[in-house]
Amino acid sequence: MSTFASFKAYAAGIRKWETGQRRRAITLGARSGLRLAHRDAMKRFTSHGIGRAIWGRDVTSSGGARKGSNLPTFIKLEKTRWTARGLEGALKAKGLPALVERGGRTRPHTITSKSDGVIKFSLPSLPGGFGFAPKVKHPGAVVPSRPFMRPALEGHVGLIARKIDERLAASVKASGIG
Repeated sequence: MSTFASFKAYAAGIRKWETGQRRRAITLGARSGLRLAHRDAMKRFTSHGIGRAIWGRDVTSSGGARKGSNLPTFIKLEKTRWTARGLEGALKAKGLPALVERGGRTRPHTITSKSDGVIKFSLPSLPGGFGFAPKVKHPGAVVPSRPFMRPALEGHVGLIARKIDERLAASVKASGIG
């Protein structure tokens, strides 16, 4: 009886290990694909509009953030985790990138010069069409929705599935099962 019980425990241990290995492989594959979607989202955000004006030089041609860039603090890859519904992973934006993703309105605010003491702004009523001032009161503006995270994720669904399959195959091969 004790031999049977220990064999049962041994078999249960193997099943538990296999399940753990499978879950780890799936998680690593999903993370790998989501990292690529994150890079694509940052590249999309910095390719046009205000994202390009502020962070355009902070992203490499492959979509990764340059050293010293604060863009990854605004567009983050959430931790991939298992829930009752399965594996979940997401991209999360805050601040200006979130406003660009969803659309909305900026509040009135003051813009002050940082470098040379004056700001050049467009003013068609002045000769030359430009004005200069040390600070400007911006009235606020409507920001149209320009989704960049959702298209990045949707565009990488197939790649995420392939990455999961690759990790599972590698895990099975390493365990000597298949």
